[in-house]
Amino acid sequence: YQTGLLSVAGADSEGMKNVWDWYEEAAAENGHEVSRKNWRVVTAIHIAETRAQAIEDVRAGFLKRAYVGDVRDPGRRGGIALQMADTIEEAIDKNMVIVGSPDDAVDQIEAMHERSGGIGGLLGMHHEWASTDATKRSYELLMRYVAPSYQGQLDRLVASRDFVEDRQLDIFGAGQKAMAKAFADAGKELPEAFQQAVAARAAESNGAAPAEAEAEAEPVAD
Repeated sequence: YQTGLLSVAGADSEGMKNVWDWYEEAAAENGHEVSRKNWRVVTAIHIAETRAQAIEDVRAGFLKRAYVGDVRDPGRRGGIALQMADTIEEAIDKNMVIVGSPDDAVDQIEAMHERSGGIGGLLGMHHEWASTDATKRSYELLMRYVAPSYQGQLDRLVASRDFVEDRQLDIFGAGQKAMAKAFADAGKELPEAFQQAVAARAAESNGAAPAEAEAEAEPVAD
């Protein structure tokens, strides 16, 4: 029926190694072809400015999650809880959740891609482990700093940055030469900081060490 695979509890290390193979095998047995672009994985996500803050945001709520059984008694366990982690740190280590800073989230998503062989989309489960304000902030950080990496929104920005970085001498060199000439025409010595900047940029362009480039730089006439 051309339906995709939805993994609601498949982000952990062990499950991700096998789930696609099982799905692909079952589809082939029934005469169907499947594509990873239609595979959606669901996992709990919480992001804060730092990893420590994200963990503290959800620590208490994680212990009271409904999976434990009676949410008023986190010590009671049953059913799916037997497969869960006892602490949020353990859940992070076992790849059961994505919790941390925006950079941590990107790293964890990349690791998920590596474990799985590639997925078509990631869905965040609304877990209610954090306060309303912390949850709203998490969604904001997710959309501002994580999602753009996977939606093509940063492609032109990154390409522009790389273009300028690879052509710094071509773009900014003329300005430096003009400033150096202005000092020379005025009979003034270039400021030491300016000389060091020119030497360092020349070193990056020529592949030489900054000290070598500085030694090779021509002195400006008094």
